[in-house]
Amino acid sequence: MSPESRSSLKRRLLRPTLLTLAASVTTALAVGFTSQRSVPVSGGTARSVLWLSDTELLSGADSRVVVTDTGGTVSRVYRGASDEVSAVWMSPQRRWVASLNGWSGTEVTVWDAGTGELARRIRGEYLTAGFVQGDLLLVQSDENLSLWNPQNGERRPFPNPLGDDLTGVVTSRDGQRVALKSENTVVVTDAAGQVLQKLNAPGVGSVGFSANHEWLAFTGDKYTTAQHLQSGRTIRIPESWDVEQFTFVQDQGLFMFGEDTFYAVELATGKVERTPAKVGGAVLSTDTSSQGTLATGSYTGIRVGTGDGSSLLPLPAASVYWLGVHAGQFVTLGVDDRLVDEQGRPVSPVIRNVGDLTSTSGALWFSTSGSVSQLQGGQAKVVATFRDDDPSRDRLNVTEGGAGAVLERGRALRIVLPGRAPISPDLSKLSTSYLVGGALSADDRTLNVLQNDGTLSEYTVGTGRLRTVADLPGQGLQLAMGRGGSRAVISLTQGKYTLSILPPGATGPSRSITLPGSGMALDLNMRFSPDGKKLAVISQGRNVWLLDTATLSVLAKAGPFVDSTRTLAWSADGRELAVGAGLGGNDAITVFTVK
Repeated sequence: MSPESRSSLKRRLLRPTLLTLAASVTTALAVGFTSQRSVPVSGGTARSVLWLSDTELLSGADSRVVVTDTGGTVSRVYRGASDEVSAVWMSPQRRWVASLNGWSGTEVTVWDAGTGELARRIRGEYLTAGFVQGDLLLVQSDENLSLWNPQNGERRPFPNPLGDDLTGVVTSRDGQRVALKSENTVVVTDAAGQVLQKLNAPGVGSVGFSANHEWLAFTGDKYTTAQHLQSGRTIRIPESWDVEQFTFVQDQGLFMFGEDTFYAVELATGKVERTPAKVGGAVLSTDTSSQGTLATGSYTGIRVGTGDGSSLLPLPAASVYWLGVHAGQFVTLGVDDRLVDEQGRPVSPVIRNVGDLTSTSGALWFSTSGSVSQLQGGQAKVVATFRDDDPSRDRLNVTEGGAGAVLERGRALRIVLPGRAPISPDLSKLSTSYLVGGALSADDRTLNVLQNDGTLSEYTVGTGRLRTVADLPGQGLQLAMGRGGSRAVISLTQGKYTLSILPPGATGPSRSITLPGSGMALDLNMRFSPDGKKLAVISQGRNVWLLDTATLSVLAKAGPFVDSTRTLAWSADGRELAVGAGLGGNDAITVFTVK
């Protein structure tokens, strides 16, 4: 999209007529998004980092690509990646910037490096890529290799000596060399595809060239190997099976990162020094400048240098996955895992390994590796502890007015009530379909359970009684419960996403509405307002609908947001709604006034 188009889109998004009730919709409530404010958020994940010069870095920042200097100033943002960025490249002549997106490499996005305009999307499965001489993009998909011209989209085949065994492609920084890999082999070619060398590489993982492509390094099942391509001289680093990230220091050394060890390899002598890793957080990517300065990508941004001499360059956060309200302020998880308010001030001690964060008007809840806690007066109070310690897929669900919460972890539900041991409800009598989620009634007596086959059940906390309430058509995706006992369910029915409202005691929906299509359940979320009269719904990860829960009339719409989000939070009085994404190019939480 051109800068002019983006500016036009921003003006349209901010027009009050698009954020208020459409004239054709009738409702008893005069409700709309009457104004908005942005709350800046920093702390994006840097899954890939690349030095452009000794003072500039190119990095993936969640679902975008950014250019930042060593002082932490972001000078350019490339937007439009469909998913989280896992790798970034700059073409040899600096005409194009490209990124690999998605956990399994489902899209390569290319931008004009000078203007920031999106030039090309290349979609497939398990893609890898890199630039070669002439600023052409070499893309691997399955056993296919193609050279793409980002300017006009023309492509032509590239020689593939590995055939069906091909698993990935890596190019040198200057585009003169290509490394093609299979499970146990690396083939080095020139930019035209002529084979120069074939190397034995048992269990090959990561592959990379030195600055002038004289050296090639690759990780393996048992050790990491560095090989001088012209002479054939080989250095094997023993007991380095844990190495996942490495970078050359020009053509003189090799820096490598294991689980808890930093390796420095002198290429001239083969000498290896091992020291405990002191980079601060997981190393997701790494690169060195011409002066040997080390940059590492991490969950909290880019760290330049090592040990006590390193500095953190926070990147703008693309997506806010943790959002709640505390003491009248919207809070999120900021840099270094701190809960911070709208001014960026910490509101709690350092909290590590957060799984989920949610809130009602009276309490803010969060889960960590071994517990569920409430934040009260800036202090974390543990409500329940657990033996299992993996919160990566946690979901916390709280109902306005209730004292308890429901924790979903590993497809199992637990009821968390202050002052009581966690309750693991016996749901063995349910069908074999897996659990989508649970929601506790405001009086903490009834647990509503949604399964992926559309079955909605009730579990009575005191007696353990379990009964089926409704058998909804389609696939169950999301469940929420309001203060008055109404339940909202999102399901996938005949390819359409349907939102249904079930009043208290009802065994079937009273109202249903069709939402725009969405690719994944993670692109959906919903929260009842504190009074239960309104429902905010995220659809497609980039749009928010405000609905009247009595009629399901659309009260207002906002979006699309710049980046995908899955989180919402209401203020205690229900007059403001915060969304974990920015409108109009802002890297921010957007807070709407709800009239």
